[in-house]
Amino acid sequence: MAWARGRLTPPGAPAPIMKTLDEVEPRAPITSLPFTITNAGAYYLTASLTSTGHGVVVQSGQVTVDLMGFAITGDRGSGDYGVSICGTTGSAVENVVVRNGTIRRFDDGVRMEYVRYGRLENLQVMTNSWRGIYLRGAHGEGLCSQYRIEGCVSADNSGCGIYLDGYNTGQCNDNAFVGCTIRNNGDRGIYLDGDTSGRCNGNLVANCTISENHAEGIVLYGNAGQCAANRVGDCIVRANVGTGIRVNFANGNRLEGNHVAEQTGTTTCGIRSLNSSQNVISRNTCVGQTTNYVFSANDTYGPIVTNVGALPASGDGAHPWGNFSR
Repeated sequence: MAWARGRLTPPGAPAPIMKTLDEVEPRAPITSLPFTITNAGAYYLTASLTSTGHGVVVQSGQVTVDLMGFAITGDRGSGDYGVSICGTTGSAVENVVVRNGTIRRFDDGVRMEYVRYGRLENLQVMTNSWRGIYLRGAHGEGLCSQYRIEGCVSADNSGCGIYLDGYNTGQCNDNAFVGCTIRNNGDRGIYLDGDTSGRCNGNLVANCTISENHAEGIVLYGNAGQCAANRVGDCIVRANVGTGIRVNFANGNRLEGNHVAEQTGTTTCGIRSLNSSQNVISRNTCVGQTTNYVFSANDTYGPIVTNVGALPASGDGAHPWGNFSR
């Protein structure tokens, strides 16, 4: 009986089965600055880089920029931005993520306008000659909404640490700042500005440390505009100049669970609400200011608890919404 046999000669050398890194995660290197991104994709730094102009300019959506722990450094030139994320009128840039590195010595560290649905993560934005992180919605020309800024440091900048600019019909709405450190900036720590028909609404500032800034720690301002429905919660606001948290012409906000201590200057205040209404202010602790609390007449707030020693089992000292003053 004859048995059928297959070919005994191999068809050729074995082909590789491993995928390259570009096939697994295709990414484009950034090897010099300025660097402008006009196509969707993932980009990464290969080393720390310097620039005499802008740093990284993002003009397309669906982009991730990973600084890989490196730094981009400018020469503090006027109008130069470390990272600029910028769309155009009617065409917002969406879903841009920038993470993991240091941005320093530009005019603005990070500048955004016409942006939606993105994130800044684990950035150190430092020693810039104007603002650290700037969300520009001013003059009706910008839109900054639904961005999440988490785990970032904005420190030692000459202007505001973080500035949401909704001035003059602009919009900076529904953004979140979580777990950030804003320290030793030359102006306010965090400024939510809805002045002059602007909108700065629905933003969250939570679990942040705002300290040693050269003006107020946190400001919510909406004169002739709106700065409403924002929440400031569970933050440490310490040793800023003048006032820890100021709410002015800003309605329907919630300040809750913050620890506000030892602002500096001749006359200091912990939490101050002026020309405002419908704000809810509860469970805060203010320690060591000239005046710890100032409320507007139409705000809602828990009782001021000044007890020393063990708290009582009833009365204001046991109130679940009490604001402590020491």
